[in-house]
This record gives sequence, C-alpha cells and structure tokens, in this order.
Amino acid sequence: MNVDGSSASMQAQTNADASLRDKTVTAMSADGLNRQISLDLDGDGVFERQTSDTTVLNADGSRTGTITTTSASGAQLAKSIVTRGADGRSRNIWVDGDGNGQADRTEIIGVVNGATIDVVSDYAPNGALIDRGWPR
Repeated sequence: MNVDGSSASMQAQTNADASLRDKTVTAMSADGLNRQISLDLDGDGVFERQTSDTTVLNADGSRTGTITTTSASGAQLAKSIVTRGADGRSRNIWVDGDGNGQADRTEIIGVVNGATIDVVSDYAPNGALIDRGWPR
C-alpha cells in the first residue's frame, strides 16, 4: 500500500530457464474507483494489453463504470459502459466488444411498478439492429 492509500501489485510467471513468461501489473486508487491492469503476455517487456476500469459516482446517487481495453499501440480493443441507478436495480449497459467504437450490444434494465424489465439489443458492425429481446 502506498502512502496515499493507493496500491500496486505485480505477478510474474517464469519459464523453466528462469526467463520471464508473462507479467501482470495492477494499480488501484485509494478509493477503489480506478484500476489499471497491464498485461505483458509473452515476457518481452511490452504490455500488449491494458485495461482501465474507472467508476464515477454521479450527483444523483447513480454510478457509471467504464472498462476500456487497449493494445500496446493504444488502439481500442473493447469498451463497456455500465450506469447503475441509485436504486441499485436499474442499469444501462453499452458494450463494444470489437473496439470499432459502436455498440455491439446494449441492455437496459429498469423497474416499472415493482417489476424488473430487461431489454437486450444486438447490433451489426455497421450499427444496424440485428435483434431485440427480453431475456427470461
């Protein structure tokens, strides 16, 4: 633990010849709202994947979490944004699973007259709606 309350950890695996196989470095903010995970997948000293997980506490009591994964070059590989309502039950989920900047899936979960409503929409790479459904 650092003086400011933040923390960092490192996990590494080695090969039989003691050379580095892979390494994961994780940093966490003191309030637990921000986390950065860096992955060196082949032990060459380059972090091939970086994942940033950031949570914002909104004035209305809701919270918005954004998880972004990038490559070593900084190209976005995937992103998801989840907003949870102050009631703890409602949420909006937006997922870009292929890093093209467009939603591949959205999910809206809300509470109407005490009943939970869940609507999932799937999209093509060009943004066209493929299907929309109500999971059970």
